[in-house]
Amino acid sequence: HKAEVARLIFREFDEAEYKRQQEKEKEAYKKQIALQKEQLSQKDEQLSQKEKELSECRKLLKEHGLLNSKS
Repeated sequence: HKAEVARLIFREFDEAEYKRQQEKEKEAYKKQIALQKEQLSQKDEQLSQKEKELSECRKLLKEHGLLNSKS
């Protein structure tokens, strides 16, 4: 029965369809990675802006003597 089962398996396997499915999955992963990179880039920009705002706040606090120079 092994030979019969093997023939059935190989007869039903469609290599072209398998390759198409693999390509679809590859493209889906690429899109997901691109989206995650874009989101990370946006978060980096937000963090950079927050760091600038914090730096300005510290500068103003120091100018008004409300923050010592060690902070």
